[in-house]
Amino acid sequence: MFLAGIHDLGKATPVFQSKPITYAPNAADGSMAWIPEKAGLTVGHFDNPNNPTHPLAGEFLLERYLKSIGWSEDIARSYASIVGSHHGKPPIERKLGELEKSIFSHTRKAHIMPTHKSAHQKAMIRIGDALTHLYNAVTTSADAYTRADAMLVHTILTRTDWRDVLDDAARHTGRDGSQLEELDLFIADDLQHARFDLFEWLGDDEKRLTPAEFHCLRQRLGVTAKWLASRWNVTERSVQRWENFRCLPLEFTEDVLALRTRQFDLIRTQCEEAMRAQSGVMVPHKNIMPAEYPDEWWQIIAWHVQEKTGATILYTDDATEEFEEKPCHSMTWD
Repeated sequence: MFLAGIHDLGKATPVFQSKPITYAPNAADGSMAWIPEKAGLTVGHFDNPNNPTHPLAGEFLLERYLKSIGWSEDIARSYASIVGSHHGKPPIERKLGELEKSIFSHTRKAHIMPTHKSAHQKAMIRIGDALTHLYNAVTTSADAYTRADAMLVHTILTRTDWRDVLDDAARHTGRDGSQLEELDLFIADDLQHARFDLFEWLGDDEKRLTPAEFHCLRQRLGVTAKWLASRWNVTERSVQRWENFRCLPLEFTEDVLALRTRQFDLIRTQCEEAMRAQSGVMVPHKNIMPAEYPDEWWQIIAWHVQEKTGATILYTDDATEEFEEKPCHSMTWD
């Protein structure tokens, strides 16, 4: 039963997997190599995918395995020859010798020639680089960590199998021993923490907002260039330049990101209040009084609260008893 189960062992070799598919329409240039390569195994390319044949390769592999577990050469070869002749053609000892020499030659070349990397291996190497850059930024303040690295690691962390992917990537970083253990510990302890901020560890240049990012965020916050110029004690023209031509300076990038966090916090607290009190959310009329933030800021917050809770949006001076008893959506108008 054992021999019957492994009689096609030779089909698992890279040379057999690289054979062209000839039994399917329009598939002459294809092969089965994509299957092992998807699993991270290197297949490579061969000048003659028919040499050795899979029976011969299977015989060679089985004989080598049986000898490795203590079988004598004669007994190992006698059993392995059954695999080698399972298509009815007895094995030729000369070909086995040639195959062994060929394997030895290719093994020596593998140490001096670059090997073919599968798509999976290339992906793991790229993820491993990003992981290494992040680890170095956290532990040594190195500045090689980029936004592209942060985005890649963030994408991996959204997967349910993120731990397996990062563990695999760590083994493609060239680290071993204690260095690999340190990286494994970083993955297990730091990255799985819910409050770990991947973007906190970017270098100063990487943290600065691009003109397009600044423009989008300013509009998202509901603040004008004039309002920011007054807040930062700069000219409105300077703000416009940063929004059109130059990256925003780091100190102002940090401030505008802090405004975004402040707005998120206000949206959350007003949602909680609206749900608790079953009340509407208030926004000011334009230019009725000076305020810390412009009217558009509060209007954006109110709209987010309305979308999340269904609360009615009212002007501050509309919050009268009449409106509370008869909200706008149930009133009739002349």
